[in-house]
Amino acid sequence: MKENELPMDRTRHAVYTRNAKRCVQKLLSRYYDEGTAARLWEKIQLQYCEFLKDEPALAGVKVTVSIYDPILIFAWYAVVPDKPPLGEVQQDIYKSFFGSFDALGKIFDLNRKRDNGLAGRIFQKVSDLRVKESERFPASFRMGSCTYDRENGVVRYSYTRCPNAEFAKRHHM
Repeated sequence: MKENELPMDRTRHAVYTRNAKRCVQKLLSRYYDEGTAARLWEKIQLQYCEFLKDEPALAGVKVTVSIYDPILIFAWYAVVPDKPPLGEVQQDIYKSFFGSFDALGKIFDLNRKRDNGLAGRIFQKVSDLRVKESERFPASFRMGSCTYDRENGVVRYSYTRCPNAEFAKRHHM
């Protein structure tokens, strides 16, 4: 089924990214033949839509990738009959979600004060964005704080609310 055919309320929710889709399809092709993988992919998409029915509306959140892609991974895990050990799939999932951070690591060195200061400013902007979003979308990510220690060149931030953790708890995952 194509993403534009998914039975979901697009005024409330967003679709997972191509990156997450590639990750799940890679995992399916590793463990199943082509026909079985295709059938499971359809079931995963439907499970994704089913999961969204009870989720808070977050379609207007600026960065939806960190909310909707994990739900696709949860749907994959809920649907596949053979639950692979986490160690076997962890690297693929990590690459799907954090691959861009690895690429940034080749440009920025967070051990340099200047780069860490830039990271501090970026995290502060994200923190400000999350504060504004939390007023409109109480179930979205909430950053607790973001500070930059100029003397030591260290940036610190924390999250006080994570929709992925809340989702996992609600679904006993």
